[in-house]
Amino acid sequence: MAQDIRLSSGLTAHVTNSMADGTIRDSMEGVVLHETEETKQIFEIFYTILHNILRREAAEDPTETP
Repeated sequence: MAQDIRLSSGLTAHVTNSMADGTIRDSMEGVVLHETEETKQIFEIFYTILHNILRREAAEDPTETP
């Protein structure tokens, strides 16, 4: 089942959790994704995005720390 997630920018992301075996998950809760050569680049991209979001939020609110 796909989920619509409202982003802080006001946009909506349509997220479908599709597994390699073709199953569709309602949630990724409890799923452990191991780093492999195939997943390493996307993990680095996600890290960079999250890190930049946290830095931007910390710059907007100096009482928070990234």
